[in-house]
Amino acid sequence: MNKYGYDKNDTYTAPPPADYSPLLPPAAVHGRARTYVSNGQIILVGLAAICRAVGAGPGTIKKWIKEEEFPVRKCSDGIYRASPESIKEWFSRSSK
Repeated sequence: MNKYGYDKNDTYTAPPPADYSPLLPPAAVHGRARTYVSNGQIILVGLAAICRAVGAGPGTIKKWIKEEEFPVRKCSDGIYRASPESIKEWFSRSSK
């Protein structure tokens, strides 16, 4: 037994992250920002996930929400949520 209480043959397996869900693919979970599927529709959860999907910073996203009706909701839990389909539609409308 070593000084940490393990035998040579013991192996350590890290526990899953606190927000781990067996229903989500591991690549979809990034800290507090997530992407998940609800009723067959992809949902971006968290401002960071939305920023990564759009390629803009949080200040820009908040400005678009306030001034240009960007299709993102800030839910009662304080977390932003959006669907990629509505964002694509918004970009196609705003480019015309």
